[in-house]
Amino acid sequence: MMKLVILNLVREMAMMHDSIEIDDNDENLIVLKETLDEMSDLLDFTSDSAFQQIQMEWIGNKTYLIQGQALDAARHTLSSIWGCCKHACFSDAFTLVRKFRDDLVQYLFVISTLNGIEGLSEEEAEKYLNDITDTDKVTEGLNLLLEIISSGRKKKPHEKAVDSWLDNTLSDDAHFQDRRLYFDASKYIFLLKNDDTIKNCFELYLKPLWSTLDRELNNYVHANGIKYVMSNLPNYIYDRRKDIIVHLVSAIRGIMVIFISLIILIKPLSIQSCDYINYLDIGETPPEGSEYWVASIIQNFIDADIARVSSGLKQFLKENNKYSMQI
Repeated sequence: MMKLVILNLVREMAMMHDSIEIDDNDENLIVLKETLDEMSDLLDFTSDSAFQQIQMEWIGNKTYLIQGQALDAARHTLSSIWGCCKHACFSDAFTLVRKFRDDLVQYLFVISTLNGIEGLSEEEAEKYLNDITDTDKVTEGLNLLLEIISSGRKKKPHEKAVDSWLDNTLSDDAHFQDRRLYFDASKYIFLLKNDDTIKNCFELYLKPLWSTLDRELNNYVHANGIKYVMSNLPNYIYDRRKDIIVHLVSAIRGIMVIFISLIILIKPLSIQSCDYINYLDIGETPPEGSEYWVASIIQNFIDADIARVSSGLKQFLKENNKYSMQI
């Protein structure tokens, strides 16, 4: 009897492979599309900010520019998620959502790591740069700084691992340990929490959200139950699309809550309004304090999504971002 049940289930699944395209006017897809467009606009803004605030890394005699490429790539992942959902391939969509999460957290890990790379020590800075009128000493100090940067002799193991990622050698067998120790979403979070402010933010406000997302996304990626397989069969999932799209929208918004919260703490100027730069571009003096204004697209997301997770989270970000951005 059990064998017959299994055979009937397999036969039913085999008959459900036909492709279905959901109409753009489907009310469930409309909600999803609005969410994807909103999240894409947020990433577009933060990407533009990253291209204006270039980070540089020196590896030997090579120079690498870290801009908004990873954020633009994540926007394209959102487009791929939309394509999967249009054809009711929701397991594929959730698998891409995990990639979306992993790529954004990797970006945070990379820029945070680069921010923390050591240059001159306090003693060295005092020795060489204390008197800027002593040009010989200043020149000697700058030469020492360049030597430290190019040689990488002060870099920690995870900082060297990021170098191998930038240099496209992380996939080599020689860097197996780097991949195992540092390049995984949970390890990105672990290393980011070396910063006490990020640790407090995560433990107080983001940890439950992260844990719920992690469990759900892993279930889809690893097919931890037959329903996760069935969710990629259009004829099976079509009539159940409302519930699964609700979960999908919630997951994507949750990922962006984590991303925006952490980037505010890691790189606060990522949320800066364009007003300050615009005044400078036209040769006018910016209003006093305008360098701390927050872009409306970010503020709206904070008010609508971050505050929904916790009003305390919004207050924490306001009080603990290192540039005192006016959230």
